[in-house]
Amino acid sequence: NDSGEPEFFPSVTTILSQTLPKSPFLIDWIANKGIEESERYKMERANYGTFMHAQFEDLLITREYDLDDLKGRLKTFIEQNNLPNDFIFYADDLKRDVLAFAQFIIDYDVRPLAVEIALVHPSKNYAGMIDCVCTMRESPKKNERITAIIDFKSGRRGFYEEMEIQLHLYREMWVVNFPEYPVDRLFN
Repeated sequence: NDSGEPEFFPSVTTILSQTLPKSPFLIDWIANKGIEESERYKMERANYGTFMHAQFEDLLITREYDLDDLKGRLKTFIEQNNLPNDFIFYADDLKRDVLAFAQFIIDYDVRPLAVEIALVHPSKNYAGMIDCVCTMRESPKKNERITAIIDFKSGRRGFYEEMEIQLHLYREMWVVNFPEYPVDRLFN
């Protein structure tokens, strides 16, 4: 703050996890898997998402990616995070995700304005880490450009209400901090 004292704010994801009701599908899934197995899988997918985010960020910033090096990067990530050795089996999925994202960048001519930017909404007192704010083509076949927020998701199934709310809260936070760059669209 202005006095040099640190201030702490809840993150968008924390707010959503503590205020939205749990999906009945999630409750059933946990009941079927059991608490221990569902927690293990949740952590596994969180680690997948963390690694995937880092690869997407690198691709956005450097505009290149060495797919032959992906397995080496993944091995280093496994060692640094004490993950089980069989986590390496995600290499093929990660390769497909990186290639799909690279194709998206090309098709939409994505030009980042910010990558992994941490912001605070000054009047509503919440914070968040926005994966990517960019300009991009409105569609692959059009030259009109829009400003968009892109939130990277590693999940392969569905689009959930909390994802939509998260993106709208990110937009509010971005626009209050950077009104000169209004956001036209939101993407996962």
